[in-house]
Amino acid sequence: MVGQFIQHSCHYSDKLSKLPELDELNYYQMMDRLHTTMVNINNHIQQNPVSKIDTEVKDHVCHAVDHLFRAYKLVEAKLNKDE
Repeated sequence: MVGQFIQHSCHYSDKLSKLPELDELNYYQMMDRLHTTMVNINNHIQQNPVSKIDTEVKDHVCHAVDHLFRAYKLVEAKLNKDE
C-alpha cells in the first residue's frame, strides 16, 4: 500500500514539473471564467424561488459565491502585484 502511494506521488510530481508557466492572459481568463460563473449562479440559482425561500439552500449557494468572489479577488490582486 505504501509503495503504491510513493509511486503515485512520484508520478504526480512528474506531472507538476511539466505544467506550463502561467502568464497574464491565464489570469485574465480565470477572472473572466469566475465572473461568468458568478453571474450564471446569480441568474439561474440565486434567483430561483427555492434559493429565495429555503434558507438552508440559500446559505450554501451564498457560501459558494463568496468563495468564488474571494478567488476572483485573489487573481485580481496577483495581476495588480505584477503591474
